[in-house]
Amino acid sequence: MPSNDRVNVAAITIDQGLCVLEFPNLCVLDWDYRSSRVSKSESSGSITIDKPADAYGILALSVMQRPQERWVTYQTYGGIRALLTSTPVAADSYEAGVIAERLKPDEIYMKFCRERSAWAARISPKPKRNRSEDTIDLVGMLGNGNHHPEMLRGARLHHLMLLENGMTTIPMPDLRAVSQISSNDPF
Repeated sequence: MPSNDRVNVAAITIDQGLCVLEFPNLCVLDWDYRSSRVSKSESSGSITIDKPADAYGILALSVMQRPQERWVTYQTYGGIRALLTSTPVAADSYEAGVIAERLKPDEIYMKFCRERSAWAARISPKPKRNRSEDTIDLVGMLGNGNHHPEMLRGARLHHLMLLENGMTTIPMPDLRAVSQISSNDPF
């Protein structure tokens, strides 16, 4: 059986005091702001972004070229998080490598996910950060693709866990009806 046909089961793990939601096939990508850490990854292929518009621009271009994609996007304390809800993709699959090559997310994060064979999304505050600033807020959606039912369930679980852990105050929307992000929005 191909690796992206696994049933979408989420696991909550505790890693160095952080709660992490792990999915075998709900693709979760992460981009870091340039100022959020010093990155050696630019020379090796991934990018750090100067502002949220950079990552949203990468995603917007991707969905223009691949209209079947659907991404739920979040702004994090140090960057952008995006969940691909239109199709299952295993973290250790060939498809994950193709997506990483095209969208250039954080390379250290991608290596971590490949090694664990699971996509990881932090759902609790980092201990050394100001609690009021360490938020993960829903921005919207990109793409016109249909949600895969299991991936949509995973995205809902992700959002509910953010609410439960005080990482967002934005109520859980009906993700099927969330407005799309325009490439002209000033993020």
